[in-house]
Amino acid sequence: MAAEALTCPRPDPATEHVPARPSWDCRACGAPWPCAPVKVTLLDEYREFPSVLMLYLATQFHAAVEDHLATTGAIPTDLYARFLAWPRRAPKPDRDQPALGAVPRRTKRPWRPA
Repeated sequence: MAAEALTCPRPDPATEHVPARPSWDCRACGAPWPCAPVKVTLLDEYREFPSVLMLYLATQFHAAVEDHLATTGAIPTDLYARFLAWPRRAPKPDRDQPALGAVPRRTKRPWRPA
């Protein structure tokens, strides 16, 4: 098998919604990161673990604060809202609906004596 078949294609940073540091604007759409597409994705990915989402966003918030202090010497006033306030205002997911791209769980068969 060729080596090319074993490697995963690298995502194109021009189309992926990732932050451009140190500005923390989205590389794909130019909106302040996390942009709307990223928020939808994060809410779906962390729907079962909202506390882990908050830890991830707090880590990103800390990195953004450090970047802004190093480059401009000031922290933007909207930074807290951009990173930490929006998940609390987001609608709660319907727990009966599977997450996007989720693999259905197997149901357990009732135990039967032999």
